[in-house]
Amino acid sequence: GRMSLSPQPSSEAEALVSGGLLRVPEAAEFAKLSRSFLYDAMDRQELRYVQVGRIRRIPLHELTRFLASHLK
Repeated sequence: GRMSLSPQPSSEAEALVSGGLLRVPEAAEFAKLSRSFLYDAMDRQELRYVQVGRIRRIPLHELTRFLASHLK
């Protein structure tokens, strides 16, 4: 069969993932937040993530941006 190719990622997307990806439990530990809080933020589209099949990974740069956006 033919392999379908994904569209070319933007340079912003490449830069975002180049800083490394965290599993949700790792991101939760890093941020001292619960896993469910992070899943909720992803579902509300407040926290961007990489999804390959059923697996979600959170770019470290994105987690940092998300946390900084809540800095008071």
